[in-house]
Amino acid sequence: ICSLPVRMHTVHNIARNELPELYQKIMRFAYKHLHVTPVAINESVKKSIEENYGLSSEHIPLIKNGVDITKFYNDTKVKGKITLINVGRFSPQKNHSLLIECFKDIAEACPDTELILVGEGELKADIQAKVNAAGIDGKVIFAGNVSNVENYLARADVFVMSSDYEGLPLSVIEAMASGLPVVSTKAGGVVDLVHDGENGILVDVGDKDNFVGAVLSLIKDRESLKKMGEVSRAIAEGYSVDKMVRDYENLYRKKLQVTK
Repeated sequence: ICSLPVRMHTVHNIARNELPELYQKIMRFAYKHLHVTPVAINESVKKSIEENYGLSSEHIPLIKNGVDITKFYNDTKVKGKITLINVGRFSPQKNHSLLIECFKDIAEACPDTELILVGEGELKADIQAKVNAAGIDGKVIFAGNVSNVENYLARADVFVMSSDYEGLPLSVIEAMASGLPVVSTKAGGVVDLVHDGENGILVDVGDKDNFVGAVLSLIKDRESLKKMGEVSRAIAEGYSVDKMVRDYENLYRKKLQVTK
């Protein structure tokens, strides 16, 4: 309506899950007839855009999400207690219910373990009730929304994520920048960040037993935990916010040149 020369939309999640069906129909029309360019944040999202909207690969730029990796650091850990951490809103997508079920088994096998949950959301009360019912309320910390997530990540040992689907989660990149190994379900773009056996362990979506086993294997093998964390930090270097900004600027300039 405003006759803008360039129109873009960054798709931050698997395309079929990003928007309600009505909005997907609108975007399908916008992509094909209004010269709106969809920008993918990783290969998984790019492929999902191709499949969901029937677009060819060359019309879908890929620009990876970035974070300010300079503000994340790894604190000196004390031997003994292991701290697991998850950062994410309490919503069906994140499947915190599965995470609590897993942590109950982890805490029984390794009592000197705690779980920090950072975030808010519509399902928080339900998850708190599940924690209380499981009798692990003394081991689970609900931190809420925080402005200093880097401090919470610094005190943790392992980042855990039990999502059913993801785009390219910034929380995982931030955890990796903090030097943490990641145990996660194979949810969308997580597989582009976590190299199984190198900087973390991946399990199938909904696979409780293997998720528990993966976390316990790292707790029992502190040397592997440390080495995976070092690999995480190295991989995170490729997801700097500076590179993301440069890539977007270059894309804008390229599109503006085409419209002149």
